[in-house]
Amino acid sequence: MAWTADASGSVNYYNQRWYDYTGKTAAETLEWGWKQIIHPDLIDDIIKFWIKAVTTGIPYEQETLFNRASDNTYRWHLVRARPIKNDDGDIVYG
Repeated sequence: MAWTADASGSVNYYNQRWYDYTGKTAAETLEWGWKQIIHPDLIDDIIKFWIKAVTTGIPYEQETLFNRASDNTYRWHLVRARPIKNDDGDIVYG
């Protein structure tokens, strides 16, 4: 699964694999809608680390549980994100 986010950390794109896996639409999961896919026991820590990565520019890497639509079970995934910066070092994509 692949996705992109803007400089504020709001997701603005997912590939088709994301939609197939989650069973959700773009309207349901763009921006911060992805939170509904994460296991409730992990969501607070995931959000906290994501905000830290977006605001500091550190790479994001977390293991988390995503809900799989086909059988409504949670499965472990390794999520990685690297900031894309402009020539001035400002984050332009999360």
